[in-house]
Amino acid sequence: MDTGDESGRRPKVTIREVALYADVSQMTVSRVLNKRDSVRPATRDRVESAIEKLGYRPNLAARSLAGGTSCSIGVIYHNASDSYLGEVLKGALSGSHAQGHQLSVESLSDADEDSSLRELSERLRQVRFDGVIIVPPLSESEKVLDMLGAVGVPSVLIAPAMASRPVRSV
Repeated sequence: MDTGDESGRRPKVTIREVALYADVSQMTVSRVLNKRDSVRPATRDRVESAIEKLGYRPNLAARSLAGGTSCSIGVIYHNASDSYLGEVLKGALSGSHAQGHQLSVESLSDADEDSSLRELSERLRQVRFDGVIIVPPLSESEKVLDMLGAVGVPSVLIAPAMASRPVRSV
């Protein structure tokens, strides 16, 4: 196995190399990485062993291009208490990493609300989050819900006091 270049960096292991090492197709490696049920347990074990042995790390940028997703989940908050926000972020970070996603945190500023919503809307369009989590009190804001609907990003509201429309919530 190649130990690296002059700088000491090891070349990145590819999905192709994992497939060759495990004696499976690249599609099978992809199915294991994406936690698909269609892989036999013995084959899954072989692929996971090859991933660990070779030190394979999925390239999130490549996954997002191939799958049409950003592999990013956003948490949007405004004026939440530090302890509450900390608990939300711990749970969101754990869940997003378990699914192979990165977590981004966005704050709606205290400044002009309409201007702040336009800026947030533009960031959501640029990043193309796979979904966003909306923390109270934003989860109760009609303006925020309207903006999310216009952007078209799937969202989950945390503890909305009253749902004025059908929404996903916890």
